[in-house]
Amino acid sequence: MPTPESALIVDDQLMIRNLYTQVLKSLGIPKIDTASYATEAYKKFLTDRHSFILLDLGLPGKSGVELLKDFRSVDSNANIVVLTANSNKDSVIQCIKHGAKGYLLKTEEVADVKLKLRKIFNKIDFCIFEAYG
Repeated sequence: MPTPESALIVDDQLMIRNLYTQVLKSLGIPKIDTASYATEAYKKFLTDRHSFILLDLGLPGKSGVELLKDFRSVDSNANIVVLTANSNKDSVIQCIKHGAKGYLLKTEEVADVKLKLRKIFNKIDFCIFEAYG
C-alpha cells in the first residue's frame, strides 16, 4: 500500500486532531503536523507541502471548502480528504468537485476510517506527487 510521506490534519477540535494523528501513524505516515485553524494550516502547507491533508469542513473563520480551494490553487495535485461531523451532501459534493479525494465522517469507527484511508491511498500515486510536489 502506498503511503504519504507527510500529512497535515486540520481540525479545530484537539480530540479529533489527536485521534487522527494516531490513526495516520498506525498507517505508517512518518511526519504528521496539525493545525487548528485555516491560517495556521495554510502557512504550514506553504512551508512543508504535505503529501496528504485531512481537512475539517467546519472550521471557524474560514470554511474547509474555501481552504481546500486555497490549497488547490497552490498545488493542483494536493491530496485532500475532507472530515465532516455530518453527512451534508452538498458540502461534500462541492469539495469533491474542487478536487478532494474523498471524505470521512467523524462519527465513523476507527477501523472503518483506516480501511477507507487505505483505499484512498491505493488510488493516489504518492511517488509522482512527491517528485513534483
